[in-house]
Amino acid sequence: MKKKILLSTVGTAVIAASFAGGVYAASALKLIVNGVQSNAEAKIISNRTYVPLRAAAEMLGAEVNWDSKTNTVTVNGKDYDPTPGKAYTVNISGTSGPMEITISKVTLDNSYNYNDYSEPIRAVVLDVVIENTSSESISWHPDQGTLVLNTKEQIENPILYSDDLGGEFHGKVIKKGKIAFKTASSFDSVSTLKFVIDGSFDSNLDRVGEDLSLDINLK
Repeated sequence: MKKKILLSTVGTAVIAASFAGGVYAASALKLIVNGVQSNAEAKIISNRTYVPLRAAAEMLGAEVNWDSKTNTVTVNGKDYDPTPGKAYTVNISGTSGPMEITISKVTLDNSYNYNDYSEPIRAVVLDVVIENTSSESISWHPDQGTLVLNTKEQIENPILYSDDLGGEFHGKVIKKGKIAFKTASSFDSVSTLKFVIDGSFDSNLDRVGEDLSLDINLK
């Protein structure tokens, strides 16, 4: 009987020590954001780590708001712009050898969805029509062009966010779609664009057109 009581007492002491150790471990958790330690408390619940949303978000420069009427928490990053953007009708054309491009619209889009599987991006989007005016097979890559903004930002290789508008044009082929440039610039400051495209070439890889540079004024 004494042995059972002794074992029970020892067991209880072990459980208590384990519990105390767990409490200590939880209280010792640290929240560090971008190398800076927060005073906010982090916890482990059911093997999951939980950190205070407001503390972490605000240390990243975000703004956290609570709407009690709709029970909604809203987190906006420091670069978030709530305006939907602007669209400008333009009529800009240029040629590189037998290849011709026409830009009919420029959209400054704060939430451009380039596919169904990715998060929206802030982008300058060009609506274009590209045509091979010859009967020959010509290669041209406007969807790999470069966009220069008056904000001094230069953006290259928009192919990741654009329609398939480059490659080989077999004879009198026309392609229509959007070329989108992911940008970091504030749209409030964007007023002019320069769109630069390398020259076109034939099936022998010989140049048939010069490099093209198009200036676009947004009004």
